[in-house]
Amino acid sequence: LDLALNLAQDIEADLVLANDPDADRLSVAIPHDSHSWYQLGGDEVGLLLGEYIAQSRASLGKPAGTFANSLVSSRALHAVAAHYGYHHEETLTGFKWISRTPDLLFGYEEALGYCVDPAHVRDKDGISAAVLFVLMTTHLMARHGRSGLMSELERIRARDGWYLTHPLSIRLSSIAEVNDRMGTIMSAPPNRLAGFPITEVVDLNDGYKGLLPTPGLLLHNTLSDRLIISPSGTEAKLKCYIEAVGSPGADPTSRLETLVAEVKELLG
Repeated sequence: LDLALNLAQDIEADLVLANDPDADRLSVAIPHDSHSWYQLGGDEVGLLLGEYIAQSRASLGKPAGTFANSLVSSRALHAVAAHYGYHHEETLTGFKWISRTPDLLFGYEEALGYCVDPAHVRDKDGISAAVLFVLMTTHLMARHGRSGLMSELERIRARDGWYLTHPLSIRLSSIAEVNDRMGTIMSAPPNRLAGFPITEVVDLNDGYKGLLPTPGLLLHNTLSDRLIISPSGTEAKLKCYIEAVGSPGADPTSRLETLVAEVKELLG
């Protein structure tokens, strides 16, 4: 991606798209200013694609169907689905769960996986996601120029509120240390996040909102900020999914930075 960004800067490109070697994931970067580029997070790409699909279907009078994302992904897609009158489902992590959602119209996970055409490819697919992203970008640039994608994010956040996310991995020395650290945090979770009291503590091993049990801990504070901590299934690390929420007029960026610092101190 770095080489693509260097070329894009030289030729003043409007968009950078990158697939992984087997083309099932998509990464996107957009112009930030005349000298730099901004790499969209997986949740931001998912939000933009979800909005585009929901808006397009609603304009055609097709109100039925379901939008889905994994539990560790942003809750912003739920707000989009609610705005247009679609059903929304949270699933366990992985497209084997997302793709099983009945009547699926669009599904994604924050780890750059998107299912934009489940009628033909009922799995994450970076190629179809890239094609749709280019089509969406073309429409937005026709209205707003090179700032079209950022303008669209701002419009959605002005309507639905802010959902800012930050994935964080804490590497440890062994799987045994991962298990010990998870045991400690499960037995004595923090009582505040970003200075606000914890209102919900969920042991995901017991299941959550109808989902099957999965290793991990979920915390909410009074502002609906969220922290999910889970052990990696394959490596000696803890995976943390942090989300700060703000009303349409309240950018929670500084609170997200506080949350990230707190999690690093808590688990580092």
